[in-house]
Amino acid sequence: MTISDNEILSLIVNEGNDVTYLSDIENYKLYFVNRKGLEILGDPEMEEWYGRPCYEVLQNRNSPCPFCTNHLLSEESFYEWNFYNEYMKREFVKRGIIVNFNGRKTRMEFAMDVTKICDMERKLKQELDVQKVLVDCARALNRESKEGDESIYAFLTIIRDYYDADRAYIFEITEEKQSLRNTFEICRKGIKPQIDNLQELPLSAVDCWMQAFEKGQIYNISSLSKEKNHDSEEYRILAAQNVDSLLAMPLVLEGEVIGFLGVDNPTVNADVEVLLRLTPEFIVNDIRKRQIWQEAKNSGYIDDLTGLGNRKKSRQMVEWLEQQYQEEFGIVTVDIDSLRNINNAYGYEWGDHMLRYVAQTLVKCFGDYVYRVGDDEFVAFCLDIRKSEFEEEVRKLQKIAKWDEQLQIAIGSSWFEGESDIDYQITVANEKMHINKVKNYKRGTVGQKSIQKYRGVLAENLQREIETGRFVVYLQPQINLKNNRIGGAEALIRRLDEHGNIIFPNSFVSRYEGDEIIRYIDFYVLERVCRILKQWKEKGRQDVGIAVNFSRVTMMEDEVVEKMRAVCRKFGVDPGQITIEVTESIGMLERDTLKELLDDIQKSGFRISLDDFGSRYSDLALLSLADFNEIKLDKSLIDRLEIGGKPRVIAEYVLRMCMELKLTHSVAEGIETVSQREILKNFGCELGQGYLFDKPMPVDEFENKYLEL
Repeated sequence: MTISDNEILSLIVNEGNDVTYLSDIENYKLYFVNRKGLEILGDPEMEEWYGRPCYEVLQNRNSPCPFCTNHLLSEESFYEWNFYNEYMKREFVKRGIIVNFNGRKTRMEFAMDVTKICDMERKLKQELDVQKVLVDCARALNRESKEGDESIYAFLTIIRDYYDADRAYIFEITEEKQSLRNTFEICRKGIKPQIDNLQELPLSAVDCWMQAFEKGQIYNISSLSKEKNHDSEEYRILAAQNVDSLLAMPLVLEGEVIGFLGVDNPTVNADVEVLLRLTPEFIVNDIRKRQIWQEAKNSGYIDDLTGLGNRKKSRQMVEWLEQQYQEEFGIVTVDIDSLRNINNAYGYEWGDHMLRYVAQTLVKCFGDYVYRVGDDEFVAFCLDIRKSEFEEEVRKLQKIAKWDEQLQIAIGSSWFEGESDIDYQITVANEKMHINKVKNYKRGTVGQKSIQKYRGVLAENLQREIETGRFVVYLQPQINLKNNRIGGAEALIRRLDEHGNIIFPNSFVSRYEGDEIIRYIDFYVLERVCRILKQWKEKGRQDVGIAVNFSRVTMMEDEVVEKMRAVCRKFGVDPGQITIEVTESIGMLERDTLKELLDDIQKSGFRISLDDFGSRYSDLALLSLADFNEIKLDKSLIDRLEIGGKPRVIAEYVLRMCMELKLTHSVAEGIETVSQREILKNFGCELGQGYLFDKPMPVDEFENKYLEL
């Protein structure tokens, strides 16, 4: 484009509201800058800009700009673009064209200053972004979760991401108002969490923070190394966390600072304080909501009588231990001997006193993690203690209980090493507790005389009911799965009410075990079975073995095996015709005691069946203690056989193991479908028991249906 100097000046005048300049295309020399441009540059004298390169004057560079658009300009039409001038700190919309000026090809540029418009745009976008983040924060904190923590972490994640920070966190002032605790923290990937290092932080270390917070101000550090004294406690704490910059806003409840919300090393939006000013209210509301929730929870988690946590609280503790606690620990279970009988004999006021006294004693011995989990049952978790120390504390409690008449308790314990689940270890402790309960009864320890007398009455009543025919023995057939013929039977006890209606064992056996009088039922069944076997022999009936269940409580009696032999001798029955069924719960006994018991049973000629194998408390180590004649698969496995998966794999493994052991036979109980039978048959199971074949029935019905003369 070739125009006269006057025409160029005319154009420049018409574009007077823009920054306008002329520069040489080849050597970049400036020939003209209009008044608007000179104002932005600070009104330099003409000699300071005329004839100097445009990149020096307009961009403060010492070489041509890498973003120069000279190569995009032409003489035919204007080229337009947007540009932010870092030196001038201005946003421009530009138009450029090549003109001939004084015989030279010259760049003529008109730049409209749109900085204010762009700032308004950015501010509006920022406000919209903040509004969106505020809505997201409100939604996050309104999420339903078990403890409320998930919503807090979701909120902190939003804050961290908005500032693109290393960490977002919440500190709360402790009730004593002497220190701070870092209660919640979210970190960027690759950033080491600091929450464990920031507990019980003295308030004195953040005096300047608190002064700002009391005034409702945000505490801001742009550069730790430049702004803070390197010898200060504040600098030491922050530098140890690799914090160079931060923003922190107070959390205020009813006019009192209760903590603060902060972000470390924000890399974007660090100048946007409005978000941190608005969000603390959300956090304060959530903290109050959690306090109310915790108060409501405690009202349903505390035992009113003893002040201990109740069963629900103990379950919460078990969940926490499983998820968070990585160390070994001890478990103690305690049961007050015959609390029901004590209440009946001495009144509930005395029983309540005993409960409170036991609770206080357990807390003194084992610390804070003690719970009342039943009417007369307690459990304690002993953390941060060595096994030897734990065992010594248990021995101390046992010694106290031996001589203190107010501690009529049985004690069980176990040590959790992470090899099984916690509930299993609680069951181990419970089994030991029940065994000790039986021993207490037999020893007649201090304070037990009235309880023994009461049990004597219960035993007399039970014996009278047995003698008057209130109990009967039923037989359930065990069928050979290969030929569908009778292979044995199991003796099952039934009780008759005053109208002759049948009452099943689950309604009375556990009660008799708790009262330690179950032995009368066990030996009644054994005597009845021996009488049946004698009659079959006298009548020349088919020789079929019968299995008899013995409670673990009865099995702990002194000379129990000799008493079994005496029953067999009384009726002239070979012990080899009788299978003693013991459940896997007997595995809770001390190994040496258990091995001696099992060996004694087998040496006396009885067969031994390991009942309920594959149930929750399965213990393969039991198989190494004795040569079991029989392994009986638990019904819980059989019920799920058709589904496949783990139950089927366990069943197949156990049956294959029985075949490998050769002398050990296999029985599956609870078979109810043809499909279950076929699966077990294919796996090599020998005997089946369940409603598919027949239900338990009176002895005469069993004889007529299954035995040949």
